[in-house]
Amino acid sequence: MDGHEQNASPMDPVALEKLKELGGEQKPGEPDIVTSIIDLFLTETPKRLRDAQDAYKDENLPKLELSAHSIKGSCAILGLHAMIDVCQQIENASHNRLSAPVKPLLDQLEHKLSDAEPWLVKERDSEPSET
Repeated sequence: MDGHEQNASPMDPVALEKLKELGGEQKPGEPDIVTSIIDLFLTETPKRLRDAQDAYKDENLPKLELSAHSIKGSCAILGLHAMIDVCQQIENASHNRLSAPVKPLLDQLEHKLSDAEPWLVKERDSEPSET
């Protein structure tokens, strides 16, 4: 196995179901919450990852820790547990001022984001959209 599990969704189905339940409580005419959250994730997470990579290059470990924490929170909403785990490792290393393990973790996080994006788009596009 090459580490890219293309057949299995990276999203936790329980977390996704909870989001859909929230969407079911929306008022008619409101934008779909699942679609909005996925769109926000797809727009903001690559920016936050670039911020984390820049912080690493600048040896700004406090900023790196904060960036990883921010990405982790976004991943938690969608149940992206593999990404959450990598973010936690980056946070821990940054907090403990250990930069050596961070570069491969950032690379791993970037790959996991790339793997998750098609699944998120597929999920978003399967949601009924109200605009």
